[in-house]
Amino acid sequence: MPPAAFGWQKREAAYYCTVKFAGGLEYNNALKQWQGAILKLSRNFVMKLTFHQTLKVQTHDRDEYDKGQTDNRDEYDVTITEEGDGPVSCLESGEKLPSINKYAFLECSRMGLIEYKFNFINHRFIEIYKGGYINGADDDKDTPKVSGGLCTLAQSIDAPRPSKYFLRRKVHR
Repeated sequence: MPPAAFGWQKREAAYYCTVKFAGGLEYNNALKQWQGAILKLSRNFVMKLTFHQTLKVQTHDRDEYDKGQTDNRDEYDVTITEEGDGPVSCLESGEKLPSINKYAFLECSRMGLIEYKFNFINHRFIEIYKGGYINGADDDKDTPKVSGGLCTLAQSIDAPRPSKYFLRRKVHR
């Protein structure tokens, strides 16, 4: 179950994600070999989470203290919308809906080629493009890439209203 730090944000929200760095492999035509490189930044994107359902699941963690425990798994419909494009579904492996684990991570994949890992505590993300290189083509038309950056809350869809106590406390400070 995700930590309480999520509060109401864990249900329905949109996050604007800014790509800050990118690196990977590129083919060097002069040397006729692949090498590591700093690459062009990917486009910024919006990640939208829509709560789907809560399931009770048996944990299979490697941590001996967690084995056999029952946990709640909040599943989400997740879409990624890169600047200039329409939304694309992001699913967990096996076409399952993604969920936020107890460490505040959400992992999903677009079409099996682009994987994302989001951390909802420090707001960092990693984007991994797995195409190219292993297909055997020695050119720089399709290169594997790892990008990363930060996501900020852009819109909360179901934010609760503050209590009267909260409002009074804020006024008297």
